[in-house]
Amino acid sequence: MLIENGGLAAGFASGSLSLPGQQAKTFESSTGSVDVALVKQRLLCSQALAAAECWEEGLTDPVTADVASTLLWNFPSYTGGVLSYIDTIGLNAFISLCDSLSTKTGADLNPTPWLRAKAQESDRNLSTDGLKSERRCPMPTPGVLS
Repeated sequence: MLIENGGLAAGFASGSLSLPGQQAKTFESSTGSVDVALVKQRLLCSQALAAAECWEEGLTDPVTADVASTLLWNFPSYTGGVLSYIDTIGLNAFISLCDSLSTKTGADLNPTPWLRAKAQESDRNLSTDGLKSERRCPMPTPGVLS
């Protein structure tokens, strides 16, 4: 189910998961085989964009999103998490990748204006600075047991 939902988010046809009135997109290459690297990029980017929108709306922070994505829905752990994936390749490179994939495949992988503005500020800025202190996990004092 998760893979099918991820496929729908990446713009692939999904059979019974297609929404009423929505034309399912199909993906065919000239050789008749699917480009696995392209599928991986589309799935990673679609999930990262969704997580970035949640961060923008204040529903999560980068640390929580990364932990949840790797532990709960099995986002590839080598990326560090869904938002660390963006930070690792850089905001500008990520936005360029999304724009390229949108153009190449017709998938709806458009970064929000907020994410584009963050890219203008800094290429790597997925920090937790400015978050409300109650949202952070308090660090225990060494040698003190609670």
